[in-house]
Amino acid sequence: MKLLMFFFLIFPCFVKAQVVATYTYLKAKKPVKKNLTLKELQRNYNLIKRSTFNSPSPQVFFEDYLRFKIGVETALNEPLLVKTPEIDQQITNSYLRQAFHQELYKVLAEQKLQKQMKKLDQQSSNLSERTLKTLYSKEPEFHIFFIAIYHPINPNANQIQEAKKRAEQIHSQVIKSKKPFIELVTLYSDDKTNGVLNINRSKATILPSVYEKLKSMKENSISSPIRIPQGFVIVRLNKKIPFKEANQTTIKANFFNKRRTELFNSYFDSLKKSFAIQILNKDLVKTL
Repeated sequence: MKLLMFFFLIFPCFVKAQVVATYTYLKAKKPVKKNLTLKELQRNYNLIKRSTFNSPSPQVFFEDYLRFKIGVETALNEPLLVKTPEIDQQITNSYLRQAFHQELYKVLAEQKLQKQMKKLDQQSSNLSERTLKTLYSKEPEFHIFFIAIYHPINPNANQIQEAKKRAEQIHSQVIKSKKPFIELVTLYSDDKTNGVLNINRSKATILPSVYEKLKSMKENSISSPIRIPQGFVIVRLNKKIPFKEANQTTIKANFFNKRRTELFNSYFDSLKKSFAIQILNKDLVKTL
């Protein structure tokens, strides 16, 4: 019994200490190996999932977060930004430290990529109509209604299967019904408000699985249940928005944001050459 109690006492500490990766900034005066733990990844990934409509996969999040940590470590050792890197360890509040890190990361990027960002801004503002049409053809907007069938957060296999069965039953009723789809949303959906918002939806506001399905659908058609992180949706494509009705400012903004992300990723990936990085347990990432 004593041995069992001892196990339960130490087990939480063992879980918290699980290290997914280590990184060391080799150009520092005194290189220090730092750990990226499962607990830290879980905490930040959960924040992303709660605050982002279209959250990344665990693997993509891990790669982005590791890039972020490398950027922060570089900034801490940049004399023009921070005189003493040890200041990081003097911040005892975890939320304050995270906010400090985010600001460091942002300022480092702005400092190093200032010329490229200015050039990109000019390029985005001067896109020709032909280029805008080409960009829009790849990522058009859609006018849709949808019926949502949700399962609990972090569902088990049975809960997913129950939601799927309910979605299939609703779908069979929907395709037989002669009622307007907007009424069927009110009748069946777990999200009666957003399902009938009379707005055009872009790639940025539609989940990837739904967006890919919409690209192959015909106007006024109804999809079979589509899997999404929260459950399933049944979508009615009311209209594919033609280019002449699209917001060109949005197309330019999408172009800018995509290229900016590429610039940021390229720069911060280049910083890896100054680090010794070791991924200790890739399987832990899948558990996020």
